[in-house]
Amino acid sequence: MNTVEEILGKDLYKKIQEKLGNDRGLIIDNGMLIPKHRFDCINVSLREHKALVQKLQEENRQLSEQLTEFESIKLENSKLKREQRIMELIILSKPKNFNAVRSNIEVGESTGKKLDSVVNRRISELKKTDPYLFYGEQKYRLIPVDEPIATEIKQ
Repeated sequence: MNTVEEILGKDLYKKIQEKLGNDRGLIIDNGMLIPKHRFDCINVSLREHKALVQKLQEENRQLSEQLTEFESIKLENSKLKREQRIMELIILSKPKNFNAVRSNIEVGESTGKKLDSVVNRRISELKKTDPYLFYGEQKYRLIPVDEPIATEIKQ
């Protein structure tokens, strides 16, 4: 890039500089003269934009990290809600030992109403195969003290 001083020569350049003042240098761009302050303004603007780009890239990186953290928390939350719903359904079935009933119920990846139906079906199967895990719907009758207790089942 040629400077005005190289193009005009030292003598003519000094005369022009005296006329314009020392703080108003000129540079040549494709045959056109540009005031130095304008060129400096563009350079300052370019530096500011580069700093802004770096700042926005850092902010974007932080937001993407927060997004992945949010997604993992959201996934954990949905798993906890699913497990809570399973627990509610088991408790409604009146188990004697909650942990024993829960360990016998495998639901896979079911969610929503399908989860409810799978859990209820497994509970009803457990009530048939292992009725000792649940409080029955049996009604107890009170026996007066003076009556003997029948230990044999009448058929």
